[in-house]
Amino acid sequence: MIPWKMWFSGIRDYSPTVMDLAGQMEHVLITGPNGAGKSTITYCMGAVLYSSKVDIEGLKSRNLQADEPWKAHIRLLFRNEGLDRLDAPDYIEFTLRIYQDPGQPVKKEFFIASGDDPDQWENTVRYTSGDRQYNFTAYKKDLQYKYKIDPDMFYLIWYQQEVNQFAVMDPQERFRIFAEMHGIDRAQQSWEESIEKLKETQETLRTSETNVQYKKQILNIQSTALQRYEENRRRLLEGGQLYSRSLLQLEDYYRRKKSN
Repeated sequence: MIPWKMWFSGIRDYSPTVMDLAGQMEHVLITGPNGAGKSTITYCMGAVLYSSKVDIEGLKSRNLQADEPWKAHIRLLFRNEGLDRLDAPDYIEFTLRIYQDPGQPVKKEFFIASGDDPDQWENTVRYTSGDRQYNFTAYKKDLQYKYKIDPDMFYLIWYQQEVNQFAVMDPQERFRIFAEMHGIDRAQQSWEESIEKLKETQETLRTSETNVQYKKQILNIQSTALQRYEENRRRLLEGGQLYSRSLLQLEDYYRRKKSN
């Protein structure tokens, strides 16, 4: 998927803007002096892609009158082509509509439109905060899993001051921030927790093996005792049978002797 075109209006104090990126090469460089709108462009991209790194309130004009509502919209059109082409129509457009009455919370609506002709969409889905099926969570999941766009990693958004601070800071602190940004710290924590669980499992296994050996010893002792018992029982039985035969023979002997 390749960014193809972007529209925005009602954003800060900029006039309605259209950016046509069609036909460009792999990289697009956006330059300009301070205040030209470079950060605004990237923030608009992050906002329409529902990035947690973008504060929607930061896109609002500071010159709105106290009784004036805020209305804004951002559209970002992608061309479905290139190495990351999806099993989807040729064009996919993501839209964010913003409305805020004076003194009220910001209301947002997201839309995903798709089709082979951007002037005639074949399918449009609307996402709102109150919908049970098509809510903001569903929008973010569709971005990530259906359209393969990670809202937080699609664009790296920093102010110039933060970039300068990042460049001169201690390498360990820089790595810590970089790790937090890309989830390396969480992966490391998960790995360390897995190692601890592995150690606990190995210790449990060793304890279980010791218990098994102990049980085997007890079983061997009991098996030997059972064999001795069976052997004594067999001898007693044989002795009893021999004693009974001897008594019968002795009785028969005295009976014959008495008869003679």
